[in-house]
Amino acid sequence: MPVSLPKTYSGSGLALERAGIFVALFSRLGITLLWDGGMRVYVRLAPHLRGQVEGLCGNFDGDTENDFTTRQGIVESTPELFGNSWKVSPSCPDVENQDVRDPCALNPHRVTWARKRCAVLTQELFSRCHAEVSFQQYYDWCVFDACGCDSGGDCECLCTAVASYAEECNRRGVYIRWRSQDLCPLQCDEGQLYDPCGPACTPSCPGVQQSPHSQCGVLFCVEGCFCPAGTVRHGNKKMCYLRCNYLQ
Repeated sequence: MPVSLPKTYSGSGLALERAGIFVALFSRLGITLLWDGGMRVYVRLAPHLRGQVEGLCGNFDGDTENDFTTRQGIVESTPELFGNSWKVSPSCPDVENQDVRDPCALNPHRVTWARKRCAVLTQELFSRCHAEVSFQQYYDWCVFDACGCDSGGDCECLCTAVASYAEECNRRGVYIRWRSQDLCPLQCDEGQLYDPCGPACTPSCPGVQQSPHSQCGVLFCVEGCFCPAGTVRHGNKKMCYLRCNYLQ
């Protein structure tokens, strides 16, 4: 569910603004944080940071085999040992080995629904992306999450899983209008249109200054609701306007 920003922020090398359905935090260091207001968070790094970072999100060197590198430079085999090495305070207790049980085994009544709904990833709707992004891992994750959401929010878990696959398709240049009234609908404000890959930098009227710290240009595209071509959205106004002089 999209969230409304009380205000945009710019200062100390940071810019907080909306980009499609996401709240985006841009840093002049080359780090971008995207949050969809629900269960999706993306951390994007500029190319010059490749191999220059470390921690719980890995080292951004293109090799997933060494992402569990500890603070001491050792590649661990379990997420628990890896996570414990990055504790900020030694007084925090260690995370013990977790016996993560399959939520579909714990909630067998969810299995049929989860498999049926997640099967959309394997079907015609996403067929154009299958050659670019294998759906099997995303399908397995989708079923896992959909089985696990047994106390409300089941549709949000499903939609987050499907949206994650669609986002990866976007990154590979395959844009699919996957949302519908029957599958994770997204209601747009009056005059705006849904686009799975719209401009992160929203066109605005002359005189509407963008934050000097905004780096929306580093985002190729984002999912969300946008004004049709040839129209603009002015500031926090929810309607699209054909000409900026209407707004004077």
